[in-house]
Amino acid sequence: MNLKELVRNRVEVLLAKEFYCNLNQLNGTVCVAKDHNRVIGVAGAAGSSIDDLWEMGVDVIEEYRNARLGTYLVRRLTKELLSRNIVPFYSASVTNIGSQMVAYRCGYRPCWVDTYGTVLDGSSVYNDLYHFKGK
Repeated sequence: MNLKELVRNRVEVLLAKEFYCNLNQLNGTVCVAKDHNRVIGVAGAAGSSIDDLWEMGVDVIEEYRNARLGTYLVRRLTKELLSRNIVPFYSASVTNIGSQMVAYRCGYRPCWVDTYGTVLDGSSVYNDLYHFKGK
C-alpha cells in the first residue's frame, strides 16, 4: 500500500470547532489528523488584528508528507472557516515551497510577500536585538 492509500484508509481527521488564542476570546480553530492516536498533521487558524480575517498554516510530520494530507487538512479547515463567515488567509515562508504548493492546490493565491533577513557578520542593524557580538 502506498502512502496516499495509507493516509486515505487509516487517517482519522478531527475538527476542533474553536479554542482560545487569548484569555477571553474564542478566535482559533484547528483540524487534526491522527494515525492510531498519533498526531501526524495539523492545520490551524487564528484571528488576526482585523475582525473575521484569520491566518492559517499547516504542518505534517515528515514521514506522512507528499500524500496530500496537508492539502486535505487545509481544504477542510478553509471550508469550516468560510461556513462561519471568516475569511482565511494562508501564511507560508517564501522558502517553504511545499507549503506554498499546499496553499496553491487549495485555491489560495499570493497577495503579498514578506521577507526578513539579517547579516550575522557584526554589521547587522539587528545586533542589539540578538545580542550578537562581532569579532
